[in-house]
Amino acid sequence: PFDGAAAAASVAPPRNWASTKKLKLFISHLAAEKIKATRLKECLSPLAISGFVAHEDIHPTLEWQSEIERALYAMDALLAVHTPGFSKSVWCQQEVGFALGRGVKVISLKMGEDPTGFIGKHQALARRARTAEEIAKEVEVILADDARTANRLITAKKEMDRQDIVF
Repeated sequence: PFDGAAAAASVAPPRNWASTKKLKLFISHLAAEKIKATRLKECLSPLAISGFVAHEDIHPTLEWQSEIERALYAMDALLAVHTPGFSKSVWCQQEVGFALGRGVKVISLKMGEDPTGFIGKHQALARRARTAEEIAKEVEVILADDARTANRLITAKKEMDRQDIVF
């Protein structure tokens, strides 16, 4: 049988996650929405959560598909940003399917489109009129409340606290 954890452990993370101690959150989004995805990534960083936004985090000259695959294997959780057209994107659907196949936490952020497929059965996080900072805090709460990510987030926060200590 396929062992997702063993497979994930054998693949080197993408360059932007190579030395991070933060929880690794793959942010699945449409290319046209990379500014929103990047803004969320920025708001998550102080919360000990390191986002991967393919359109921003793949370094020049690297093969983009390989880097995306490395991030999918290395991620602790996935945030799907459901803007109009997300469900029609083959790439976004594959990213979500990969996360489900690995058994990692998937959070759906509803930003104009309802989640479809296997993740449609779970309640989505609705954007409403909330800011990126408010959404980031809610994502943090969801990750802290899930058995698959809670300990990883606690460890990441402790590591951040250690880095803040000045001698």
